[in-house]
Amino acid sequence: MPRKNLSSNRRSVFFLIVSQALFLCLVNPVSYSQDQLKAKKSLKDWHCVRGKEFARDSKGQAIWLGTDDMMGLVIDKSPLKLPLLLGKNNLQGIVNIDVLIGENGKVKCIRAVKGHPFAISSAIDAVPNWKFKPYTVDGVPSGVLGEMEIPYDFRR
Repeated sequence: MPRKNLSSNRRSVFFLIVSQALFLCLVNPVSYSQDQLKAKKSLKDWHCVRGKEFARDSKGQAIWLGTDDMMGLVIDKSPLKLPLLLGKNNLQGIVNIDVLIGENGKVKCIRAVKGHPFAISSAIDAVPNWKFKPYTVDGVPSGVLGEMEIPYDFRR
């Protein structure tokens, strides 16, 4: 009999920990100050882009496309999927991500910048499956860096 109570207590503690973690995620979405956002545009801390080729301006600085330009390159996309653990909710908003699109139009690198953790997770899963038109520089396909604001609506 004591073993059954111990197992029940473990389940209760596990449920308590999981519910608190979910609550914290819902209350505290990831958010960065403007200074942090500027610092994130540094490619030094984005290890995925090291050694990758992408468009640069005449000064050798990386060319960053904005959301409108990036969405104009999208050929095929899938929507963000509702996270399984979310259940009933009122989550809606925007996820900000940075992406590196290769010269073939496929996502090579992706990183989260701002947004709710559940939405970021969904975006990180969905966007690599999107297909983009190759970005061209003087008619030659080139990789390109872009900032994307992706809306989501997980309300049920």
